[in-house]
Amino acid sequence: MDHLEQSLREAEALACRFEHITPSEVVEQLSKFLGDPEVSPGGKLIPAPGMERLELTSIPLTDFPIGETGTVRHMDVTESSRAYLHAEKIIPGATIRILAASSNGSLLLQVREHQIQLSKDLTCQIFIGAQA
Repeated sequence: MDHLEQSLREAEALACRFEHITPSEVVEQLSKFLGDPEVSPGGKLIPAPGMERLELTSIPLTDFPIGETGTVRHMDVTESSRAYLHAEKIIPGATIRILAASSNGSLLLQVREHQIQLSKDLTCQIFIGAQA
């Protein structure tokens, strides 16, 4: 998405088509070039060559325990919200920690070296899995 400046929808459509016509050695080279991602920008698991497709278990960020660390799995947000979250380094595959919750439901998050507060309306659309 980032390297080819494609929207999520365009990138997913292209990936689906490429998946059926790309030789395995090219898939491996592309994976290395992209840093061997495990999760797509849309939050889908990217299986290793020869690996069966697996489903990821995730819960809304609003239901994740305070003080816990997890991995963003997917986000059901608008394009403008996705762009904002991307700028704040909140993307599928990102590790985040929930630091606190306010009485209005907003959450204070630790993302890499900075903290950010997000509204409940936004955090209920971000899905997270437990950190192994």
